[in-house]
Formats: sequence, structure tokens, C-alpha cells
Amino acid sequence: MVYHFGSLIQALKTFVRGIAQPGEKPLFTVSPLGVFAANLIGYGASILTFQLFWNLHLYPLMLLSVLLGQAAAWSLYMVEHHAVHGAISRENWINRWVAEVASVVGLTIDPDKYKPRHNRDHHDPRKLATKDDPDFRFLERWGFVPGKSVDYYYRQLFTTLVNPIYYAENFYSRLVMNLLAAPLLHRLLVLAWWGSVLLIAFSYNLWAGLAGYLAIAIFGYGISALLQTLTEHRWGFQGDPAQKTFPRLLPIDEYPGMFLVYLYWRTAVLGTDLAQHQIHHRKPKNFAWPMVAYSEEAQSDRQIAIWGIKAHFEETFKA
Repeated sequence: MVYHFGSLIQALKTFVRGIAQPGEKPLFTVSPLGVFAANLIGYGASILTFQLFWNLHLYPLMLLSVLLGQAAAWSLYMVEHHAVHGAISRENWINRWVAEVASVVGLTIDPDKYKPRHNRDHHDPRKLATKDDPDFRFLERWGFVPGKSVDYYYRQLFTTLVNPIYYAENFYSRLVMNLLAAPLLHRLLVLAWWGSVLLIAFSYNLWAGLAGYLAIAIFGYGISALLQTLTEHRWGFQGDPAQKTFPRLLPIDEYPGMFLVYLYWRTAVLGTDLAQHQIHHRKPKNFAWPMVAYSEEAQSDRQIAIWGIKAHFEETFKA
């Protein structure tokens, strides 16, 4: 099938924006397993190109590899998130193994620990965005406590982003979770995968690629986790639980010069369906999540959307 250049540009703008224009139809349909495969490939490509750019002494381009890897790593974690909701496939074993692979490759959260904590506590409307929400406790750990000024939260954001203790503690907790606290099968998969990675790096002198892999897993993932979680909900909001989550859209049509910034934000922070996260909270097991930007629900929620990166933060900070 041949697509017109203008149609491809429109599809890209829709992806970045986070919502289709009224009446717009998708050029093609992406499945949950397709998103899973694409992000595995993207993660691998980021590591290979990091090594390639190192070998060719094209050091500035290595940053592009890290950014690609950050987007793939965070989106892979979101795939795991949908897998623990059973929203990758109608076959439970497929959901199980997608969650395992995503967790092992990205060294994220063990699915057996993640599923009950997330599905039971985070998705409970009575606990969502309150002190009983595990995601809220994560933010509290880094100083995002209720009752402060917007300026305070911005200072805390930048302080945390440059704090090496944040990245060390985040990665250490994931190591403990995957190597000590997880079920035996998961621990064996982690050891097998990362042992193979080390063996390949040693055998073929691919130390730069290994360094890139770790930089993505430690720093890229840590940045995405903080930025996404901070803007995910109106934390501490005491009203209707339905108002705790809102569409986070990007005004690419109004500010086309911001394209690269918005593209980064949409892939490395609002990956997969996170721009329309309010729909996920209404329909956690939604197999159409890869195409949610084109959904009737997204169009119905357009009037409550928050547009722009700064607006995403301030909506949360003011709550």
C-alpha cells in the first residue's frame, strides 16, 4: 500500500498530538503485539547504534541512541503494564510472557509484584492519587509532598533529575526486586538474559553497547519514570476520582517548531497510550489501546484535555 507524503505527516502529527483530528481515520492499525515487537527492535537498535557510533568516533550521535533507547525502554515498560492488565492478548499465557520478557529486557518491575500492587491499589478509585497509592508514595520519597507551592515542585523536579542518589536507589530497588524478591523462574530468566548480555559484550568487545544499555536502563528509565509519574494524575485531588486523570496532549499544530521536543515527550514520557491515560483508568483491559488517539472516547474527552508540557506539570502541581 502506498501512502501520500501528506498523509504520513498527518499521521505523525496525530501521534505527537496524542489525539486525531475530528473525523480523521488511521492509515493503518497497530496491535498490542506490534507495539511490543517494535519496542524490542527499537531497544536493540539503540544499543547497536550506540556501539557503532562509538566505533566510528561519532560521539555526539550516541546521544540519539540513548534517546531512542529511553523511548523504547519506557514504552516497553508500558507494554508490561498492559500485559499485567491482560490487555495484550486474550490468551493469558501470552500476556504472562510478554510481561516477563518486557520486565527482563528492561530490568523493570517483576510482573508478579507489579500486578497486585498496581491493579489492586493504583486502580482502586478510593486509593488513586492518595497516600495509599504506591505511585504517590514514590513521589513522596523524592520530596513531592502535598501543600507546597508550584515553584517548590519545580525546584524539587530539577533537584531530583540531577540527583545521582535518585538513579542509584531506583536502579538498586529494581535489582533487588528482580534478583532477590521475584519468583524463581523470573530470577532465572533475569540471570540468563543478563548473563548472555555480559558474555556477548566480553566475547565481541562490545563494552560501549553494554554501557549504552545500562545508561538507558538506569538514567533514561529513571528520567521517564519521574516525568511521567509526576504528570500522570492530579495527585492529592479530593474530588471525583474521574477527574484525577486527564488527557495530556501536545499543541503541535500551534507550535510546529517544537516538533522535536514534543516528539521526545510523546515517546519517552507519554509513550504508548499515556496521552489518553484517563481512558485506561475507565477501561483497563482495552485491547484497542495502541489506537486510542482515534477513539470516540478520546474525542469526547477533548474538552477536558490539558495542552502542553508546562501545562501538564502545573495541572498536577496545583492539585
